[in-house]
Amino acid sequence: MSKDAEVKEVIELIKALNLQQATLISRLERLSAERREELTPIPAQRAAVPNIIAPREFRIGDEVRILNPRRFQAQKGKIIKISDTRITVKAPNGSTVLRAPKNIAHQNE
Repeated sequence: MSKDAEVKEVIELIKALNLQQATLISRLERLSAERREELTPIPAQRAAVPNIIAPREFRIGDEVRILNPRRFQAQKGKIIKISDTRITVKAPNGSTVLRAPKNIAHQNE
């Protein structure tokens, strides 16, 4: 085979590869778009999700349970103070316990 024929053959192979690459890229883009649509919930699907009951907000005077009491520390009491990041609970014996809201639960829960 002469060099000119070989060069033409390589050029044809490159053109075929470019065409195959373009086809694969468009296929991949289409599949990615379909996947994104599957993952994006539509309003009807959102409505089908069961309602999750939001936790009650804490108020001063609420009876609460301490979820992570230290050794010899009260496990329940009444809320006497609420700040941005902490809640103060007064135990029946008069001691106070300071905890993050995630470490306190309402007494009846």
